Amino acid sequence: MNGHVRTDGKHFSCGGERFAFRGVTYGTFQPRHDAARYPDRDDAKRDFAAMREAGFTVARTYTPPPDDVVDIAADWGIRMLTDVFYPDWRYLVGTSRRQRRRMVREATAKVRSAAHRYAGNPGILALSLGNEIPADVVRWFGTAAVVEVIEELAEVVREEDPDRLVTYANYPTTEFLPLECLDFLTLNVFLEQHAQFRKYLTRLHHLAGDRPLVLGEMGIDAGDDSRGEARQAAVIDWQLETALERGVAGTCLFSWTDEWWVGDAAVRPHGIPARACSPEPRYCGDFYGQTGKGEPCPEGITVDALVRIIAELPAGVTELSCHPGEGDDFDSVYRSERAEEIAVLCDPRVRAALAEHRVRLSRHPR
Repeated sequence: MNGHVRTDGKHFSCGGERFAFRGVTYGTFQPRHDAARYPDRDDAKRDFAAMREAGFTVARTYTPPPDDVVDIAADWGIRMLTDVFYPDWRYLVGTSRRQRRRMVREATAKVRSAAHRYAGNPGILALSLGNEIPADVVRWFGTAAVVEVIEELAEVVREEDPDRLVTYANYPTTEFLPLECLDFLTLNVFLEQHAQFRKYLTRLHHLAGDRPLVLGEMGIDAGDDSRGEARQAAVIDWQLETALERGVAGTCLFSWTDEWWVGDAAVRPHGIPARACSPEPRYCGDFYGQTGKGEPCPEGITVDALVRIIAELPAGVTELSCHPGEGDDFDSVYRSERAEEIAVLCDPRVRAALAEHRVRLSRHPR
């Protein structure tokens, strides 16, 4: 590869030329023979070859890739934005100070190991020092405590490899984290309304300041039918066009494959978190009050619409996507629809339809 990717104002450059950051997320996968959460060599070759053919230049991963995967990606001109995974604060609510100090030590060791291992390798575009620490967890431990550790981890990377770019994959609910230590700002953003998506990118540029802005995850689930795939294609098309228009330095579509493992369990289909349901769950996203272009679609969240969905459910396990809530509780473009969903979900006619079609509701395991 022709040198390291560097920040260049609000964009990236490599070898004195503008670097086109066109990314897609990759993994995590079922652990292979060496416990790495990546495909075997043959599958990885096919994946990266197809990525290159599709025009991608970056693969974002959620665990540090083994050397053979980095090399295969480089063979196809794909650089890697890789998270360094460590058990962060979300695993520590209610624990002692000693356990929290141990977490920091373990995080430091993992980040130092990854930075040392990839030092000087231009195939690694950047290291991400975490992913989406939940907002309630941040508030529990305090913004300052979380930021302090991320700053320390950034310094660890620079000690091992001064030229390595560092970031942290944030998300809108914790956009308030003041992370000036990062080389570029990364936000995972899933907004399906065009006008609001465009406005939010403007806000993120203000947060990024003079640094590049990268959308670490974006897109929309396709569901399991052709109608969902058409909606997905339409939404991704205007999202990418808008990101380019608004000067976003890089984008990562979620995700490259439907194969997705969390812990020791497969999550299917199409990147929807099915939360350990078994057998393989289906996803239904038809109960929604907006179109693919983010326009109001009130007929999508009526009692009649939900009863019809229930009547047409296939045998097996289905995850029905819904977003109930009190309208004033969410700073979201999908606000009034949440209250309407509550009214529909609590309607006696829905319960009657569940009984009529012998649909059993299931709780998510805690």
